[in-house]
Amino acid sequence: MFISWLFTIKMRILKSNMSSFLQACTITFGQSPLYSFAWLTLLILRALSFPFTVWLTGQIIDEILVFEDASMWHQIKLGAMWLLSLTIASAVTPWHTYFQYAIADVSLKQLQSDLIGKLHQTPDLTMLESKSFHDDVSFVQRCLEYTPGNFISTCGRIVENLITSVALIAIVLQVSWLVGLIMLAALLPHALMMKFLAKYNHWNARLNTEPWKEIQYCSLSLNDEAISKESRFFSLGNYLVDKTQLHFDKLNRQLKSARFKSTSYPIPTLLILQLGSVISLLLVLQDFQAGLISAAAIVVVLQSLYGIQSRLEALLEGVNVVTYYLLNFNAIFRVQAIQAKIQLAKPPLPLVPQQEVNIRFEDVSFAYEGGPLVLDKISFTWNWGENIALVGPNGSGKSTIVKLLLRFLDPTSGTIYLNNKPLQEYDLEQWRSLISPVFQQFGQYQYSVRENLIFANPNFSDDQLKQLLTQVGLDNWFASLPQGLDTRLGKQFGNTDLSGGQWQKLAIARALAKSNSLMVLDEPTAALDPLVESELYQLFAKICQGKSSLMITHRLGSTKLADKIVVLKEGRTIEVGDHHKLMALKGQYAQMYLAQSSWYDNKAAQNIA
Repeated sequence: MFISWLFTIKMRILKSNMSSFLQACTITFGQSPLYSFAWLTLLILRALSFPFTVWLTGQIIDEILVFEDASMWHQIKLGAMWLLSLTIASAVTPWHTYFQYAIADVSLKQLQSDLIGKLHQTPDLTMLESKSFHDDVSFVQRCLEYTPGNFISTCGRIVENLITSVALIAIVLQVSWLVGLIMLAALLPHALMMKFLAKYNHWNARLNTEPWKEIQYCSLSLNDEAISKESRFFSLGNYLVDKTQLHFDKLNRQLKSARFKSTSYPIPTLLILQLGSVISLLLVLQDFQAGLISAAAIVVVLQSLYGIQSRLEALLEGVNVVTYYLLNFNAIFRVQAIQAKIQLAKPPLPLVPQQEVNIRFEDVSFAYEGGPLVLDKISFTWNWGENIALVGPNGSGKSTIVKLLLRFLDPTSGTIYLNNKPLQEYDLEQWRSLISPVFQQFGQYQYSVRENLIFANPNFSDDQLKQLLTQVGLDNWFASLPQGLDTRLGKQFGNTDLSGGQWQKLAIARALAKSNSLMVLDEPTAALDPLVESELYQLFAKICQGKSSLMITHRLGSTKLADKIVVLKEGRTIEVGDHHKLMALKGQYAQMYLAQSSWYDNKAAQNIA
């Protein structure tokens, strides 16, 4: 029973490895079939050149020692063939390397594109809450650049060494079949050891992911302007150095242990391999003394034995290195195989541009995996044409409501209704096409001004883009740019940098470019000064006329513009109403509003007291 179970497990692992191998070959070699054909052709020529040289060496020795009356022309022909075999190996190698790099470049480009597309096109953000996802992405980031090229190179070595070994074994078997069997038997323990080490090395690489993530974080902080400023005052630089060294020490201890095992464990199996070579040599010498083989055969067998041992060792190492890279590919495949966790309707209900929509949250609760409830039975309505504000202390669930509304996440319980039907039943892309969002954590794209705006609406002309910049108060800044809309932004590439407020205005302009019927504003003025903030709130009031808007804000002066205010606390709805109603209620909202206004109004401060 146990043996049957073990055999079943082994077959599943073998099937999985073969599936991964075929998938990896498709990704690498399948992307450039012409390059792959040229690469394989040159590989076969190079692989056969050494066995051919060994065979010719035996023929030449026989010509000299045995066939003394052989014609000069025949000897010259053998010598020319021998030189040709050496020349082929030398001439083929550079071109083989050229095609190998060409295949690697094409496959790396495709892999990078697939991964970027997958990570940015997966409709939800659920995977960002998973530690295993972050571990896989961190591991893939470290191994992606070298994995395709090394996989191709290692596959080449395997094929080459396999062809060479088979040809050499065929030569040896013509002389002594027993010698060939002994060499194969001596290689078996070493093959098993190399297989074990490949899996061990991959496991160790995964173990190193955590310290590498810490080291990467410390390194990335070097480019963070905010951290760089604080480090000058809080001795953060020394702390980060100590932190980095601590994680490097941990990493180096793990690497040292792994390298010691990788070096010491194969010693016994290598000794067995050498013993097989010695026994084979003794058998060949015994046959020579018995007159069963010629001196030329001894030379051929000795060269073949050396070639077989070195090539089969390299073959076994290559097979197990490929196993290691297949495990790397498996991490890549896991990232590529990420599926949306949100429910996608089949077939979905349609939505049309500028459609009037009414939203209703009904007893909506949400908890991140393994965590407590972030939202607890939230209920409110957002009617068409209504400007609604979500307010509350930090951690009250405001941004989570936006994530649920935009369907980055789905509720744990309860339902969000769109025109009296569950939001999940509608076409996701059409739903999002109705919304123009401005996020608190917005993208600062290190591309041109045009590129920062145009992907929101590819149909916009240059004049329309300039009008957007004027709307958000960036017209003077834009006039100073050396290349206008083609000016590249950001420090990373040595270009024009923006202040935090300018970046945020650019994000607002990007949202305006969509010109949709629903506006979702998550702290849209967090980085702006009061005057510009006031201007933008007036702009929001103008552009939201005839539309629906939902705004998250901590600055309650702006909530006077809202038709409805939803007050949250600890994931629950505690108050709903307009500004005047909630002020009259003298509850949580009134306390928050008066606390903020006290900085500007002494009378309000007395009211709080």
